[in-house]
Amino acid sequence: MGLIGGAGLVCLLLGGAGYYWFGASGFVAQPGEEGKEIASSFLDQVREKKWAAAWDQTGPEFRSYMGLETFKTYVAKHPALKEKIEYKGMNKRSVNGLDRVEFHFQSSKSAKKIDIVLAPDQGRFKVEHFESE
Repeated sequence: MGLIGGAGLVCLLLGGAGYYWFGASGFVAQPGEEGKEIASSFLDQVREKKWAAAWDQTGPEFRSYMGLETFKTYVAKHPALKEKIEYKGMNKRSVNGLDRVEFHFQSSKSAKKIDIVLAPDQGRFKVEHFESE
């Protein structure tokens, strides 16, 4: 089969597909229910002030614009993040040309909206962005 051979061609194709899914597209798969659980867990950690656990669920993009102390200050200024939350849905969105999934929650007491965007990071989904009213 020439210079590459059958096995080499398969490796080349698999490598190209892996680059596309894990690198170029910026999207591993639709997070769906897994994403909902990740986002919910993150909000639970925030509500319980388990800063290290919450911080571990954030990705490099999040950390680049919000350091740990800024994160704590943001939470302190948004009381809805201290309330129990209810899942409201999800939608796809594009961030800098990359596909992302945004999960929507609402605080149970004050009915404030909370949105969390997940992004793939080293084979796992992590919090890339979040905001609260």
